[in-house]
Amino acid sequence: MANRGGNAVILGPDLVWRQAADAGRGAWVVRRAEGRDGELAKKSVTDAQFERLTRNTYKVLLMRGDGRGADLFDG
Repeated sequence: MANRGGNAVILGPDLVWRQAADAGRGAWVVRRAEGRDGELAKKSVTDAQFERLTRNTYKVLLMRGDGRGADLFDG
């Protein structure tokens, strides 16, 4: 799919959609072991903090731009 001139965000292996999550309804699942950010990989960051920061990172990336939306790609 070609980018429409807006933003494009590549989802890494640290945030994935799993249909089996949330009683079969599906949900976004954060996978800490797949994270590539060295600062977040530190032991001083709790699992809850890692999840919050990872989700926030993608939220910021998706909200940037000119209002035309963003194309999503999985990496």
